[in-house]
Amino acid sequence: MSWRGVWLAWIVLVAACGDQREPDFMESYIEALFLGAGPFAPRDREYACVGSRRRWVGFSRGSTLRVLISSTVGTAADGVDARQLLIDALGDVDLVTFGALSVEVDIIDESDPRPMPGEITVAHRSHPIRDGCGTERGCSMTQFDSLGHMQSSRVIINEEIMPADAYVHDVIGHGILGLCHIDQRAIGGNDVSLMAGGPGARSGRIPDALSPIDREAIQQVWASELSPGAGRADFVRAELIAP
Repeated sequence: MSWRGVWLAWIVLVAACGDQREPDFMESYIEALFLGAGPFAPRDREYACVGSRRRWVGFSRGSTLRVLISSTVGTAADGVDARQLLIDALGDVDLVTFGALSVEVDIIDESDPRPMPGEITVAHRSHPIRDGCGTERGCSMTQFDSLGHMQSSRVIINEEIMPADAYVHDVIGHGILGLCHIDQRAIGGNDVSLMAGGPGARSGRIPDALSPIDREAIQQVWASELSPGAGRADFVRAELIAP
C-alpha cells in the first residue's frame, strides 16, 4: 500500500476510534519538526534544520513555488525511479498546507540548476562535496530573505549511493517545508517519519512520502493562525506545543 493509502486508512481509523496517542507526543513531534527542539530532537548534533531554530522557518503563506528537476535525476541506488517518486510526493504539499503553498513542477536539461527566488532546484551529482554539500550523500541548501523566510532551495543528491526517498526527504521536508530531523528512536523507528534522523537513522528506510503522523503534525501547524517566522512562544500560545 502506498503512503497515500496508509494516510487515508489512518484518517478513517482516527475518525472511528479517536487518536489514542498521548497529547504530549504530538506536541513534542511538532516541536522537533518545526523548531528543532524538545525531547524528540536528535541528540547527535545532526539536526539538519533549515535556518535558525526555535523559530518556524518556511516559505511565506500564499507562495507558488517552482520545482525545477534536472534531467540528471533518474534511477536511484535502490532501483526506484526517483524523478517520478518525487513528482508524485510533491502533490502532498498543497494538501498538508491547505493550499497555503502550491507547487509547479518542470523538468529541465540543466545538470546543476541554480534557483531564483521562489524556486527549488533538484539535481543528481556524483560528488556533492564539490558542489557545496558537507557529505557525499547530498544536501539541501536554502537562501533566506531579510526577514528569515525561505527564499529558494537547491537540492543535490548522489543517487549512486542514496535511495530515491532521499529526494523526497530533502526536497519536500527540508527544501519546501523547512522541517528538521526527528529522532527515530523517540518516535518508534525510521519508518514513522519522512524526517527520521538521529543515531541509527541510516540503518533503516524512511517513508517515501510524508507519513500519516507527519501530515497530522504539519496540518495542525498550517491550520493555525501562525506563519513562518513564529517563535517558540507563539507555538505555545497557539497550544501546538507544551510550555
